[in-house]
Amino acid sequence: MKNLQALTIPSDKALDVFIKKGGLDPILQKIQDEVNLFNADTTTKKGRDEIASMAHNVAKSKSYLDSVGKNLVAELKRQPKLVDESRKSMRDFLDNLKREVREPLTKIEVRESNITNNINALIDDLEQLNVEDLSARLETLLNISLADVVISTKEITLLLSTAVAKVEQIIVSKRAEQEKLAAERRVEAEKLEIEKQAIAAERAQLEQEKSRLDELELQRKRMEQEKADQARRAKEELELAKIRAENDKQKLIQIEKQKQLKLEQEKQAAVERVKQLEQQELKRLEQQKLKEQKLQDEILEAAKNKKENLVKHSKILLQRCLDSGLELNIAKQTCSFIRAERNIISEFYNCY
Repeated sequence: MKNLQALTIPSDKALDVFIKKGGLDPILQKIQDEVNLFNADTTTKKGRDEIASMAHNVAKSKSYLDSVGKNLVAELKRQPKLVDESRKSMRDFLDNLKREVREPLTKIEVRESNITNNINALIDDLEQLNVEDLSARLETLLNISLADVVISTKEITLLLSTAVAKVEQIIVSKRAEQEKLAAERRVEAEKLEIEKQAIAAERAQLEQEKSRLDELELQRKRMEQEKADQARRAKEELELAKIRAENDKQKLIQIEKQKQLKLEQEKQAAVERVKQLEQQELKRLEQQKLKEQKLQDEILEAAKNKKENLVKHSKILLQRCLDSGLELNIAKQTCSFIRAERNIISEFYNCY
């Protein structure tokens, strides 16, 4: 390496060196020999620095020889072609030699750069990946080997550790988010199930209540029909009695005067019978009125019980919603929705 630093060409021999074909070969061979004798350990910083220094000295030798040749060209305009050819040959040789000398270091740098790029690529767009893809990325990162890293050991090790920690943190966050979402869905499903059960119970109760009211209504209509039939029969009997009385009266007019007393008695008997029938009818009507009043009282009592049952059921439903974890305002809205649906069902049945 010192010989390369001390490389010089006497000015009186410079022209011969560059003009003579192969005149630079001894000098280039000397540089080649120096390089061949050079041996450095790429696993140590000192060795890597020595490689860089050797490559630099080769480049300096190239610059020196090139500058000597350029000076000769300036002085010897008559022989530029030979000098330029020597210069080009020298430059190509030393460029190739420089690349050859630096190749072990270049390979290390390229390999370590590829590792760094690979790590950076694996931690790109992590937020858009699901847990399965993130786990695959993490496994790939953990399988990256740093055995061949010799230059940027600390930097690449830190980068890899940071990448692994970042992926693990995102995986934990994603899994926590998934668990939270699953829990929220379970709670929502439980709420819906409670609401369905409450609505089903409400509908069943409404069906029972409707059946009972329908039966009461049927009984009322039956009693009204019976009442109408009885009134019709009483009216027919009264009309028949009047007709018979009138017939009797006409007959009595034709009867002899000696039978007037008997006619009067029969007339009085007919009047008494009519009064009796009227009294009986009044009594029956009074009894019918009492039955109707009783039926009306039963209907009112049923409506009152229904209202109380609905209030009680609403309180129970509200308490169940609160027990299931619903907030008070949401629980009240749920009860209001169910009451509204119950009113719609009641109105539907009332139409029939």
